[in-house]
Amino acid sequence: MKIDENLKTHRTNAFNVVLTEAYANVSKVCPTLIMAGWDALVTKGKTAAGREQIKTELKLCQAPPSADAAVGLGGWYQGAIETMVQYGYPYPTSFYNPVPGYPFRVACEAMVKSGTGLGALKAAAEVYYNYTGQAGPCFGFGSEADGADGADGADTVTATKLRDGPPSGWGYQTCTEVYQPMPTNGLYPAKGGDMMPASQPNKSDIFDRCRAQYGVVPRPDWEEQQFFGPNIGAGSNIFLSSGQIDPWSAAGIHQLTGAANPTIEFHQNLMGAHHLDIRASNPKDPQSVVDCRLKQRAAMAKWIAEWKANPPLPTN
Repeated sequence: MKIDENLKTHRTNAFNVVLTEAYANVSKVCPTLIMAGWDALVTKGKTAAGREQIKTELKLCQAPPSADAAVGLGGWYQGAIETMVQYGYPYPTSFYNPVPGYPFRVACEAMVKSGTGLGALKAAAEVYYNYTGQAGPCFGFGSEADGADGADGADTVTATKLRDGPPSGWGYQTCTEVYQPMPTNGLYPAKGGDMMPASQPNKSDIFDRCRAQYGVVPRPDWEEQQFFGPNIGAGSNIFLSSGQIDPWSAAGIHQLTGAANPTIEFHQNLMGAHHLDIRASNPKDPQSVVDCRLKQRAAMAKWIAEWKANPPLPTN
């Protein structure tokens, strides 16, 4: 099966566009401040005096020992910024770290108050890594610090130690059937722009890393071939849901092509984060999520009733 490159939304910066919009919808200043934070790590990281300033403004236990180490800190902050949106539930959680309801909103409001790039990064770290004070008086790191993987990789970073963690299940998946290179362009506020440092993943480097770490190589088209992409309309009895603020929604199916089977339904959860509709119910759930669960239950009840009324014939 040949895959249309235009359908591979997870291989564009769409993930980071959704992420950027989540902060911009709280305040358009936040993405700009975050971008200023990346620039500050680069410019101030070039000198010893600048790295001391980074230490002070980011509340680090020690200054980055080099310019590369200063820039490398960005991965740790990206992990916080991304995960607070991905798991931005309307109520407090400790999915990875203890955070308040809609943590990205709390962080963005603190960023606006700080008014500076480094202040924005510090605000993100304080909400995501230190909301209950668990990080102590400062954030510490070793000479090996080079940041987190971001998003689902954020679970490999402790609140007080900026370092890479052990190989994760998600890391293995991205090296097999869930190929997610996701470039960034750093062009916010231009249309299609994001707030992350511009990066174009190198396919050869990704394959080499996967071979070295797991002894496997990615299957770039596996998801589209296995689940048909937008052509999933050829299936039946499927309920698709997507969170409005979940960055992963960028790689989801929002529109069915061709004459879709009427037993396929789609529901977008307004102000819904990653898989909010399949978490336990909570009084603070958005009404859209409540409605989604009711529709899911009704759809499954209908499918079961239809099966019972006309079960498949025995195979022997």
